[in-house]
Amino acid sequence: DERETIVNPEDKKPEDWDDRQDIPDPEAKKPEDWDDSVDGEWEQDLIKNPNFKGLWAPKQIPNSNYKGVWAPKQISNPEYHPDNTFANFMSTHVGFDLWTVESGTSFDDIFITDSQSESDKHAKEVSERLAIQKEQIKEKMAKDKKDKPETPLPEESPDVSPEDDEESDADTPEDETEHE
Repeated sequence: DERETIVNPEDKKPEDWDDRQDIPDPEAKKPEDWDDSVDGEWEQDLIKNPNFKGLWAPKQIPNSNYKGVWAPKQISNPEYHPDNTFANFMSTHVGFDLWTVESGTSFDDIFITDSQSESDKHAKEVSERLAIQKEQIKEKMAKDKKDKPETPLPEESPDVSPEDDEESDADTPEDETEHE
């Protein structure tokens, strides 16, 4: 049997168990002007059942026939021999085969090791170098901003609109506009 637990056959629903979520409203009365032939059969309004305890379900008990999850028997393979030489070679390069939408992707500081201490040492060196480079970039940006004179933005006259500008061209004699 695949079931870890089964329904307890001796568990019975208590006689006072009320699993009706809604019950007819005892105070609801059929309207005096209700005509079953015209209005259909009258149905009493429903209210929440104050004695509702939820849906009843029998308790579960351990299944005495349960033997666990089935798995096929494992046997040794006489032709299997472990190969520990598949990665026993010197490697001088690492290749990446990538597809990118934008150009300019680059990789730096690729470090391959099986030593945690060497990895930690390399990570510390790279972090320190990146912090120095970041500080140098900030200093250069601050210097460039300081050395660069502010160029004032061209002032726009709030009194002149594009429509006014077209009208002023129309008022100009043709001879003057040709020489501009």
